[in-house]
Amino acid sequence: VRGGRYGIYTKYMTSGAHVDFYNNIVYDCTYDGITFDNSLATVSANAYNNTVVNSGRYGIQVGYDYGAIYAVKNNIVQGSGTADYANIAYIDDGATNISSDTSAPGTGYDNVIVTFIDEASDNYHLVLSSPGFDEGTDLSSDGKLAFSTDIDGGLRPFGDAWDIGADEVGSF
Repeated sequence: VRGGRYGIYTKYMTSGAHVDFYNNIVYDCTYDGITFDNSLATVSANAYNNTVVNSGRYGIQVGYDYGAIYAVKNNIVQGSGTADYANIAYIDDGATNISSDTSAPGTGYDNVIVTFIDEASDNYHLVLSSPGFDEGTDLSSDGKLAFSTDIDGGLRPFGDAWDIGADEVGSF
């Protein structure tokens, strides 16, 4: 997802609704990369293995806690204007997220800059030696959202462990 005010945005979800966002690359948004706005409803949402780069305000923002359940795992967010992650106090389940500032939720990696194959040409696949390589949480048996592929349809893990972000290095 490239450009626009928001990359991925949920709003006006009804009580009991659920949404999953995983294996996305979102970049160059003028406002937020991924925003969950539950509009006062009891909902659940998962953001897993996304790569969000160069958002004008927030990379990943969860809305308010009106009984919502948010899980945010294995995401890379860097280069956001205000903060990479917003409202992390409302995240119920956070694991192995990377931020270029100090906002990563869960067992995150703060102040980390990952290296992409060719950011100038919008190629946001990880470089083999980058932070995030073989450092992710295995989500293949995750109780909320289980999967084992990357953005290109390649299998996870390729190597010793899952990679953080949308791409699994070396997996095609």
